[in-house]
Amino acid sequence: MKQVKTTQLFLTLVATVVGLLLTPNPTYAALDPLQKTKSSVPTKDPRGLTLKIPPLRLGSWAQSIKTNSVSWQDDVCALVQALHGTGQNFCIYPIDENLDWTDLTNLLRTLKTEGTDIRVLGAIGNPNLGGGANGQNRWFSHSYSEGITDGSEFTNAALPVVCNKTEDMPYADYYLCQQDVILRWLDAWKNAARCLSALSTTYPNLTGYVINDFDSYVESVDFPACLYGEMLTTNQVGEIAEAARSGGNTSFQFWPTCYYENFGRVIGKGYVLGADYGVKLFTDDEMWVKLTFDVTSWPLWAMLRFLHHDTTDDCSNSSVFKEVFVNGVEDSNRVWAQRLIGTQHVEYFQQNIADYLNPNKKNTIYLRLAAESGTSNVTLEQARERCRDYNDNRTPAQISRGTKMEFEKAAARNFGGSGTSL
Repeated sequence: MKQVKTTQLFLTLVATVVGLLLTPNPTYAALDPLQKTKSSVPTKDPRGLTLKIPPLRLGSWAQSIKTNSVSWQDDVCALVQALHGTGQNFCIYPIDENLDWTDLTNLLRTLKTEGTDIRVLGAIGNPNLGGGANGQNRWFSHSYSEGITDGSEFTNAALPVVCNKTEDMPYADYYLCQQDVILRWLDAWKNAARCLSALSTTYPNLTGYVINDFDSYVESVDFPACLYGEMLTTNQVGEIAEAARSGGNTSFQFWPTCYYENFGRVIGKGYVLGADYGVKLFTDDEMWVKLTFDVTSWPLWAMLRFLHHDTTDDCSNSSVFKEVFVNGVEDSNRVWAQRLIGTQHVEYFQQNIADYLNPNKKNTIYLRLAAESGTSNVTLEQARERCRDYNDNRTPAQISRGTKMEFEKAAARNFGGSGTSL
């Protein structure tokens, strides 16, 4: 059983913070790779900069129309009409069992004949969700090493037996059992990825591959694969991505499902501070992440952006704060702070930190989790009251260096609030 994390915080910093965003005249086209889409529509942001927005995709997951009230087979023609009629342009389609595969190929033939732009992604389950409607999964019927690329050669098969930890079972045996199960699922996931990739060479509407709730099976700093047998290593995840390109379509996409709260743990450059296994933060205790970068000239705009999230269930822990500082750890260098009290959903923060930067010098961003001195005497009732409001923030001090009055007013507005919930 996994240990419960009572104090966990992640901050996922956008990689371009120290690169593209720290430019004297930034353009929005440089901030997001999606904005390079050829069919994107240009618009303007409040400063007059051109922002290219890709066409929106609206679709459904595992929603279909049956041929009749007692049939398991999909009416793919009716499904395509329903997608068009509701303005949808993609669908995520299950591929766990034989009937699913038949319905998928029928749908792809219909879409190809029609010449529509509707995109299809094949979706497979995981150890927790199990198989399809009959509790089976066809992708276990062959080993990945057999090199099969034709999905029609697979057939329904039993799922690996789930490991049950008994009181007298050594953890080493339980770990090996979990490893055996997850490696068999890895084989199945790669089988599906390669066969879908091969199928997409015939049916261009098939553009990608989804593993449902995949982030539950990817190792992180607090759940390493060497200790948790059900976790995949980063290299093993890469094997699935490689399999998705090995069926003849190198542009075929792997879209693993990942919840927002796990972005900092398994995707991107995130930091987990205070994964608490029973050790509390006492007054004046703190944890740091220090990030350094260069600035060649003083930019007008330098946007610091990150997602943040914590899983603290303790409503009396009102003295612990998550904070961000730029070029120093004094109050005047604090650009953001929020109490770590009560479970908080994923929120988004952005702030122009240009006035904090030092051109032609090393600049530093500090991420801190700290127990503030002088707040340990908060009564339980006060803590409970604060716990009811997840946006109970401290307002950082005003910027110490001289700035234009307009920027000071904007800073006073922006620094006082939390990020917007996603």
